[in-house]
Amino acid sequence: MSTQAAKLLRPALLGIFALSVLLRLGAALYMGSDVLPLPGIHDQLSYHNLAIRLVGGYGFTFAESWWPVTPPGEPTAHWSYLYTGFLYVIYSVVGTAPLLARILQVFAIGILMPLLVYRIASRLFGNLTGLVAALWVAVYGYFVYYSAALMTESFYILSILWVLDNALLLIDEERPNKPIHWLLFGISLGITALLRQVFLLFAPFLFAWILLTFFIRRGDASLVTAMRQPFFGLFASGLVMLAFIIPDTIFNYH
Repeated sequence: MSTQAAKLLRPALLGIFALSVLLRLGAALYMGSDVLPLPGIHDQLSYHNLAIRLVGGYGFTFAESWWPVTPPGEPTAHWSYLYTGFLYVIYSVVGTAPLLARILQVFAIGILMPLLVYRIASRLFGNLTGLVAALWVAVYGYFVYYSAALMTESFYILSILWVLDNALLLIDEERPNKPIHWLLFGISLGITALLRQVFLLFAPFLFAWILLTFFIRRGDASLVTAMRQPFFGLFASGLVMLAFIIPDTIFNYH
């Protein structure tokens, strides 16, 4: 990258972040404190009501029959633990405040989503592609709309981007792997699983891809030597992921 381009990179990213936040903030203010069954985001009613029940000491239950086939007062594991916990903390501290929850999440998502997309795209295709990708994510209508909804989807997408960013860092030949990299990879996996459990179906394929990448790049090293680090690294990452999942699983069974 030329010196002139490097000087323009930082202000360009800051401008993209500002635009991203402003658009999402507008969506959050438009939705306001009312939690309504708007098109495509009907599930925000579920998360909102589930958080209220959690604050009231009723656990992960609904006061009435709820989708999918959940009787009143019956514990459910169909909804995101972590996102419901996010709403629970806000509602516990300041009362039932959907607008505050919207504003907090649009600031986080508005900055972190284009940042992670930039990191991933620039690592694979260069800085210009990274900027274009970050700008697209910042202004894409569905992402703007969903960022203000009281649903797990935007945080889920954000955490998947973090997982992919960590995975690309692990296979980067120019940067030696450190234990902290495998730890962060495990943390990102655990958080993503708690945001939407269906992610666990994809995790084995991601692990296999990382192992295959190390296998292909082994060069002159023996198979045992080349695969020792990724095998033990992924094993440690898997344990970290399980450390996030097991407490919620025990709570759910209880």
